[in-house]
Amino acid sequence: MPPPLDRKPMNVLVATPARESTPGELLEISAGIYEELTWPERERALYLNEYPAAEAKYANNARARNELIEGHLRPRHTHILWLDVDLVEVPADIVELLAEVSERDIVAPLVLIERNLRFPPDRFYDIGGFVQDGKRFELYPPYCEGGDLVDVDSVGSCYLIPAEVYRARGRYAPIGDEVEHVSLMGQARGMGLRVYARRDVVVRHAYLPRFGLSWNG
Repeated sequence: MPPPLDRKPMNVLVATPARESTPGELLEISAGIYEELTWPERERALYLNEYPAAEAKYANNARARNELIEGHLRPRHTHILWLDVDLVEVPADIVELLAEVSERDIVAPLVLIERNLRFPPDRFYDIGGFVQDGKRFELYPPYCEGGDLVDVDSVGSCYLIPAEVYRARGRYAPIGDEVEHVSLMGQARGMGLRVYARRDVVVRHAYLPRFGLSWNG
């Protein structure tokens, strides 16, 4: 792991974009996850939105993330922890677990599907966001090359990122059907940051049909 930096204490903006039509149960679970976080210097930005259908698959996701940053990022925030609203299991010490890898880079846990009757519990969820050497992660272990900590092109759904990326005008700008995270990660790597996935830390994404939503994983 990179050596720790001598820097000011982390003040984390916990960012959660959501549609206005998001089921109430998911909103409640997301709020509970935030309340249980053990990192003390944090505040939450729940950004509710609803946009007309866009031609590009992830254009509205990018728009929501960009608007959340533009409306809620403050000078006091040193980092953003993205916690998508459809995450249902997140370690309470997720900030600590990601920050101990690096405070100057982008760090994510693995994102697996919550336990359900359709898929085994080791099935990956966000393969569109998690990319290594230009190739999406596999659906089942080992998912990618490397050990517990892997250097990757992109991550998604849940990650800790320095606020300086957005202050340097890093924004989500997907091309075609590319997941919105890929464009932002490319900009961040161009700024000299690295992107890590921590394979020994796991969060779980909702099995959406349980909440009356269509499956899209």
